[in-house]
Amino acid sequence: DAAAIDAARKVLAAARRPVVVVGLEATEAASDTRALVAALGCPALVTYKAKGVVADADPHFAGVFTCGAAEGPVMDRADAILLVGADPVEFISKPWRWSVPVIELATAPRALPYTTPAAAVSGALAPAVAALAEGAARSDWTAAEIAALREGWLAALANDPKRGAGIGPQRV
Repeated sequence: DAAAIDAARKVLAAARRPVVVVGLEATEAASDTRALVAALGCPALVTYKAKGVVADADPHFAGVFTCGAAEGPVMDRADAILLVGADPVEFISKPWRWSVPVIELATAPRALPYTTPAAAVSGALAPAVAALAEGAARSDWTAAEIAALREGWLAALANDPKRGAGIGPQRV
């Protein structure tokens, strides 16, 4: 839908510090999603179901998104959030804390229980993501800033006070 793509492009063009949240549906458009993140030069968070779409070693990888506290330092700096194939079932059921515009790219239209998107594109993700990457302006994020946020996320995981002996999520 050209009108939906144009609406998403307008929201993205107004953003200087977008963050991309990648969900399970993006596995069908993984290379296009990585190209969009690289074109924007912005942080990317993946849901636990989308691990690997943006590799942990990718310089744009900033952590895992659950709608919890650990990703707050990244999300709190965003001036737009781009959800690529992120189904609400992948998030912790809690209030959405960010009041910035949201662009949702999904395989099918759906009501989001936590926010109303400023722009929504539904259908095949690969062409939609590629269309947004075309002519996308580079963000104001720096590689050092994204790396520091990723390191902060990793440190927060390592310092989990609930972590005890045995095999926990961080050890796995």
